[in-house]
Amino acid sequence: MCPDAMPPNTGSQAALEKLLAPGSLCRASELQSRMDAFPIYRTGQDWLRNRIMQPHPDLKRPGAVCPFVAQSMAQDCMIFGVRLGARGGAEAALDIMLPFIDAFRAIEPIEGPLLGLKALTVFFPDLPQTDWAGFIDGGHALLKPILVARGLMLGEFHPESTKPGASNAEFPAMQAPVPAFVIREMAMHDTKFINDAAEAPERRALYLRSYLDRLGNVVPRKMREAAQRMLDAVEAEAKGRRVG
Repeated sequence: MCPDAMPPNTGSQAALEKLLAPGSLCRASELQSRMDAFPIYRTGQDWLRNRIMQPHPDLKRPGAVCPFVAQSMAQDCMIFGVRLGARGGAEAALDIMLPFIDAFRAIEPIEGPLLGLKALTVFFPDLPQTDWAGFIDGGHALLKPILVARGLMLGEFHPESTKPGASNAEFPAMQAPVPAFVIREMAMHDTKFINDAAEAPERRALYLRSYLDRLGNVVPRKMREAAQRMLDAVEAEAKGRRVG
């Protein structure tokens, strides 16, 4: 379990609470006790347990849709919150989510072996359907460079998402019953998410440099060398585009 994961009345907890619906901030172990006040937590828990933490035939690989979630939940390092009243598109998402970066970084654990399992899931249960794509997908496009530069990753989820999984372009891995953003620490396997061919090579180069700066001394040598080869290829691609 995360030691002293959410002690009462700490500055870090207070900063995060101010960004969320009152009383919604909790750990995975507390979800059950919050479901009467926030029914979305029942929906969210079912989604995590029955889809995200399970294998799926369309993944085209063994294991859960996201292997990280089960470990984070088991160690009680998964944090949840509800944000009400969100409206608009990408710029609105940027304004709402930017303050979460420092608040997430400040809440326990802030170091040690469990840091890599810390994640924050923010649900937007009353976000209008007409805003789902613009707010979540558009917001993700604006937020990703900022978070990756800080050594963080951002997951974007909503019911109409068509974003494919890394292993199967036909599997809509980011579909969820309610709009949500998930912030977590960057991990060793994240090159497959940050080296997305759908993004410009200049941006992918920035992501890969951040990965190597943050994790280059931590990941196994073969993974570090693979990331460096990716960076070299992306920089060559970017140079070719400029010359062309």
